[in-house]
Amino acid sequence: MRHILAALYSMFILRPSAILLLPRKGKIDFGKVKKILVYGQMGIGNMILYTPVIKALRNSFRDAHITLLVGKGGCEQVVDGGGLVDEIIKCELPDLPFSQRWRFIFQMRKRKFDLIVSNFHGSRRYLVWLTILSGAPYRLGHTYSIGIVNMFSCLYNYWVKMDKNKHELDMNICLMNKLGIRVVDRTPSFYVGTEDEQFATEYFKKHGITKSNKVIGVSPGSNPKQEWKRWDSKKYAKLADKLLRDSNIKMIALGSPGERQLIEATFSDLSIKPIIASGEVTLGQTAAIINRSDCLVSNDGGLMHVAVAMNTPVVAICGPTDYVRTGPLGKQNIIIRKDLPCSPCYTVGKLARVESCQNRICLESITVEEVLEAVRRQLKRQ
Repeated sequence: MRHILAALYSMFILRPSAILLLPRKGKIDFGKVKKILVYGQMGIGNMILYTPVIKALRNSFRDAHITLLVGKGGCEQVVDGGGLVDEIIKCELPDLPFSQRWRFIFQMRKRKFDLIVSNFHGSRRYLVWLTILSGAPYRLGHTYSIGIVNMFSCLYNYWVKMDKNKHELDMNICLMNKLGIRVVDRTPSFYVGTEDEQFATEYFKKHGITKSNKVIGVSPGSNPKQEWKRWDSKKYAKLADKLLRDSNIKMIALGSPGERQLIEATFSDLSIKPIIASGEVTLGQTAAIINRSDCLVSNDGGLMHVAVAMNTPVVAICGPTDYVRTGPLGKQNIIIRKDLPCSPCYTVGKLARVESCQNRICLESITVEEVLEAVRRQLKRQ
């Protein structure tokens, strides 16, 4: 039934070259791909895990014009200026009035993209309509996301079935494999410009941080819609208090501007406080600071993935989230979690379970001593 609907879409809406949205086998005709549209409606951490795909597209279609479509989450900062894409279009369609929404979709259709690259974040309804009306002859995406059946998967004629046992980065790479593209560079990346690097140098000088110091970044916040990811702020304060007793250690508290109030409150009672950078630095500057740090202690979130991209050792505190799918990649990184019968309770499409949890035992049972020991192990690596 889905493929019948797809055929009807193609007959009445799509360009002649797009007729029949049935699954295809083998490689696409690379020579015919001149314009590529990549859906980037995702979080910062998700975009970092998507960069191996964008790098593979750039290397495989060197003469193609690659457009990245993003929303309002700021994920474009991950690649902006790095040469991986030619153009970034920022538009959150649900925020637009109805008429402007459709005008934008038809403006995108006029660009005549040859290849659309999506993933499980691209099943939002407004992106579905863009896929339908784009007329792109090649459309690549996941058939469904974990826990959610994607009824619009018939719109892809190159598709990959999701695997709940794979890390998100590997699930993304499977998209390239479907096109016959071998991904050589699996390393997630974050582009840090020269100005951001210079800022970090001056920031360290300003706060008296020298090469002899051990620098620990700490990220006690999270997306405000995902407060259930946060380890107890009192425990973060105790951790900081124990670490900052060593005069050789400097700590920098990082996070978005919206997390500054939380961060200030977390460390307000300490006699020796961390340097609070949250709200004073951009994401690129934050990445440059993390790059110069010896370790990052973080909840499962975007800055955790920034640290991985910067090759900075991580101590990740994971509670309800699925560490198999979104945990920090790399043998040097340490994940602290409790293997409970109920965890992980948050997987894609299972938000209600984590929001209804009453005790958060997965986070509450993680002690300051456990995290402290992991931080000390990371500092010994340096």
